[in-house]
Amino acid sequence: LIPNEIEELNQKLSLTRHLLDYFIQPKLNNQNSFSDDEDDDDDDEPKDYTEIFKQKPINEYALLTDNLAMACSNSHILLRDGARLLLYNEKEKIHQLEIKVQHPGDFIRDICWCETLGYYLVLTQYLLFIYDPDKYSLTIIDKVKPIDGLKFSSLTCSDNIMFLVNGNGQCIERWSIAKSFNWKLIKRIRKKYFHSIFIL
Repeated sequence: LIPNEIEELNQKLSLTRHLLDYFIQPKLNNQNSFSDDEDDDDDDEPKDYTEIFKQKPINEYALLTDNLAMACSNSHILLRDGARLLLYNEKEKIHQLEIKVQHPGDFIRDICWCETLGYYLVLTQYLLFIYDPDKYSLTIIDKVKPIDGLKFSSLTCSDNIMFLVNGNGQCIERWSIAKSFNWKLIKRIRKKYFHSIFIL
């Protein structure tokens, strides 16, 4: 594995653990009774999911592929199953959409929830979309395009700022994003200048 693949795997594992904490652990706590004299400091202990995985999952859905990416808000999980986007709430699958890509061999690379916009950001190798989980609508962001023949590889966001990676880390872009679609490129950092990445 190359370093960025290891980092991506670590991020996905961390996300999976948070999803388990949110969707599974609270339900188990509600089903069990605890005595008043139990130690309340157990929350700091690492959780053991061994018994959870021995049980039948609360909700189980068959997926077509193992080509997955996922992101979650407080009320939904959006995941990539091959070329499809699947939207779930806590109880069921509520929407399914197939991405129609414009380039042969294109596929969904990454998904990110943007709290500020109230949308998911969906990234393919060549395109960026926003997905509205309330209207089930997918909108392309024409202003954002790969540079120098590179392909997009990943993205993340914080407040109204989006970071977008071109290629295997050859270039990182910082964008100001808004619901009005008045998105602006703030800065573009090439790999040889990554010593300044923390002052983007």
